Amino acid sequence: MNAEKFIDLPRPPKDKNGWPWNEVPDQFSEKQSDKENWPKISIVTPSFNQGQFFEETIRSVLLQNYPNLEYIVIDGGSTDLTIEIIRKYSKWITYWVSEPDGGQSDALKKGFDLATGDVFGWLNSDDYFAKGALKNLMLLRADNIDCIAWIGDCQIVDIEGNPIKKMPLRTGSVRKISNWGEDAWFSQPSCLFDAQAFKKVGKVDVNLEYAMDVDLWMRLRQIGFFAVTDKVISFARLYPDIKTLRDVPMRQAEHIFIDIKNGLSDSAREKLVQYKMQTLDETPYPELLRYFLVRSKRALGILLKRVEKIFARFGRQNNEQS
Repeated sequence: MNAEKFIDLPRPPKDKNGWPWNEVPDQFSEKQSDKENWPKISIVTPSFNQGQFFEETIRSVLLQNYPNLEYIVIDGGSTDLTIEIIRKYSKWITYWVSEPDGGQSDALKKGFDLATGDVFGWLNSDDYFAKGALKNLMLLRADNIDCIAWIGDCQIVDIEGNPIKKMPLRTGSVRKISNWGEDAWFSQPSCLFDAQAFKKVGKVDVNLEYAMDVDLWMRLRQIGFFAVTDKVISFARLYPDIKTLRDVPMRQAEHIFIDIKNGLSDSAREKLVQYKMQTLDETPYPELLRYFLVRSKRALGILLKRVEKIFARFGRQNNEQS
């Protein structure tokens, strides 16, 4: 997207000001604007019924003015204003689709399977990039070409976009990333990663609903290093309805699973002890059933198969006794 295309973007709503509404984006010099000078970035946005935020998300991507950008939107069949907003900006979106899917991880898989960039990243439909985010991360990449992920700072904002806090950016070993929120933390929308490394480690795990990003960081860190900058790259919203604040027991369970998956059985064991004391022992059984059966299709399927076996065995015993 070049400077001329910025002029062609739809006008923002009258009540919207500042970035990314009516601020002029960063300009690239004539030499810099040659896309051959910049790696191709593929950004995927998974979305579902977040139309109240989505225009801000889209504009923050397009107004990066990045010379070599591929933007892919995978919508899960939204019924709010999302599709109207996507169509409004479809001229500048490389590819988009709206159809039922298996959730965020499934949408990411669809998007990255279509992506053709040298560098990948994703931006959820309620977050947005800071001005110059992609340029700043690619300048970081140029100075750290031996790394496989490039990470910047993140400003946490409320539902209206007002600043709440900035958490210290911390990276480290696979083990430190395993202890997410304590020994390591960085915001997913503030991270771009090497496309080939992403494919090498197995892409996004579609079986995960809450910790797919941490799992990916652990697998990437096993084969390479991360470079960081203190420049703000993204704004991430924190409000009661966000997924990371829902179904905490399931999110905790996924962190135990990804420890086991990534060879940290001792860490998984420690988390499991805490999980038993803090969740299993304190949560009423009906709630546990809701978390582990209703929320987990896989667990429910396993349970049904076991029930079928029990009834089949019970039927055989009855036949033998009659």
